[in-house]
Amino acid sequence: MTSTPESWKYLLEAQRNAIDGMESREFLHHGPGDVREVIDRCAFGFEDDFIFAGRKLQRLFDFPYFENDKGRYASALRNTLADWQSGSGPSLPALIAAYIDSRGVTAQEGRGNPLVNAALTGAVLAEASGDKLPEDAYHCTVHFREVTLLNMIAVDGEEYVTGRTSGLDVALRQIIVAVAHDLFHTGKDNELDGTYVPYYLERRSFDAFEPYMRRFGMSEADIEDIRVGILVTEIKKGDDQQFSAHQYLRQAYGYHFCGASMPGLPSELSLLLSDETRDGSTRGRELTRMCVRMQESDTVASVLDEDSFMTRYRLLQNENPARYPPMPGIKAFIGFMGYIFSDGIRSSEGPPEPLSPFYRAWMQQRIHRVYEQAVARMQSEAASASDKQAG
Repeated sequence: MTSTPESWKYLLEAQRNAIDGMESREFLHHGPGDVREVIDRCAFGFEDDFIFAGRKLQRLFDFPYFENDKGRYASALRNTLADWQSGSGPSLPALIAAYIDSRGVTAQEGRGNPLVNAALTGAVLAEASGDKLPEDAYHCTVHFREVTLLNMIAVDGEEYVTGRTSGLDVALRQIIVAVAHDLFHTGKDNELDGTYVPYYLERRSFDAFEPYMRRFGMSEADIEDIRVGILVTEIKKGDDQQFSAHQYLRQAYGYHFCGASMPGLPSELSLLLSDETRDGSTRGRELTRMCVRMQESDTVASVLDEDSFMTRYRLLQNENPARYPPMPGIKAFIGFMGYIFSDGIRSSEGPPEPLSPFYRAWMQQRIHRVYEQAVARMQSEAASASDKQAG
């Protein structure tokens, strides 16, 4: 532990200053009282939450312990996510503070770091956002906590798998895009008056968080990277779009890392192809890495097994019954896995292929097994139904 829980709590409470002067900005979709209430709630018991979160992270980041039995890792991860689903587990600000502390940053150092302050304020806004929806909705607070934890794992796990240290700023940008990606979600799709509007909810989330990033003095480049990171979480597409943002990202990954030809990306995603040098690397390559980690962390909790998918699907159905049928069935699970991990060009049929190094190295075997078991069960059920019909 680098700093005491009390010092991080003090930094959390200092985030109240970030909402001064924001009262008149109606597009933020919340009132300042909502945010202050969340800060008070998270500050209550923060020390215990911080210690609990630190222990959870220490367990999940003990990669050598799980090296010879990665199945145990998936089980440990699933149990951690289940804590939140059952109403326990640390708050998002405590989780983020414990993570930053685990990377050797003191609360005093964090006080002057724009990315640290943005991450903590984003955590508070995410909790306020989750409070706007019922507890049995998909985009409630639990979703933000899950996705943020999975992004942390994707960063630290990638360092372990590749031996390449990402650096603090990379980790903090990853956290920021995680906490900001679904801010003040309506519980609906990107539709207005029955018409699909590309990136409507993603832009809404970015617009809600942008003034905070600027208030803390984040660089223009960092803010633009966060914008793209949020946009690529859109997995659907309109009738007049050839590909979704999700698919465009995977095409960009193919270009940077798999020798594919340069894809034609829409202007709002063009930074994924930037050849600008930043932090000793090509900006487009590093941004693509960040976005792939974010995109797969946003969905991997739903593909740990069929039960995980069904649990989260029911939450989506509670949130938006007009969009999601009451029960999807095994075929929907298989289709979801294939689409989420497809490259955007080839057919989504076949075993899913994660792109981020940690998920590929540590989760792909499990994902393949779950996928193949689901396909076998679907085929068995279809054969059984055919036999009954023939009889």
